[in-house]
Amino acid sequence: MELNKIGLIGGMLLASATTLSAAPTTVNDGKNMNNLTKIENKLNDANATIDLKVALRNGRWPIGHLEMVQSADITFPALRAAWYSEKLIPADNDYTLSAEFQPAAEEGMGGVISLLNNETGVGIVFQLNSFDAFQVGTVSFLADEEDANFTLDGLYNLDGSPAEEELGSAWSDLGEFDSSKFTIMKMTISPPTDEDKAALEDVTARITAVAHRTKTKQLEGTTEIV
Repeated sequence: MELNKIGLIGGMLLASATTLSAAPTTVNDGKNMNNLTKIENKLNDANATIDLKVALRNGRWPIGHLEMVQSADITFPALRAAWYSEKLIPADNDYTLSAEFQPAAEEGMGGVISLLNNETGVGIVFQLNSFDAFQVGTVSFLADEEDANFTLDGLYNLDGSPAEEELGSAWSDLGEFDSSKFTIMKMTISPPTDEDKAALEDVTARITAVAHRTKTKQLEGTTEIV
């Protein structure tokens, strides 16, 4: 997946980041909410709430992951939020981030966000899409129009054509996804290759998104979204 004119890096969501020049850095280990900043949809016609909290054993001891809690209010567009670090910011478009994710409901959604500009509220997400597929998309948290909240704006296939909501483009099969287990959602941001530059004028980055069962094993039956 090629990225064109999306904006500056703003932060990451609950991720470990790796660059070629540094060891992996843990943004959040699931035991506290320290140094996390929230961004959510400007559009919220039902005044719904969405929050993140530390999961506790017996109400006292951190288990090692965070839980998202959302009110039952129905909103359109769907209420979206992300938590990111303002202190740990990649220096350039050359890094990998990952986070473990498990949906709470059968039609759950969620994942990781990257290339987030906290001033414009625009970022790129790699998410589980209501048990239909894994997908990459553009979220505009501060959008004033409903249809502009989640799009494929700025995303292109490797041949330079606009990305589409279909397998082989912005979507991947679920493969052997198991909602009862954590899945590692991984995104790699890298500089565009010579082939990318030839296919798309003004391309700024290449995105590779893939779901993993373990740190080194890709979830069987899924494909990389590039």
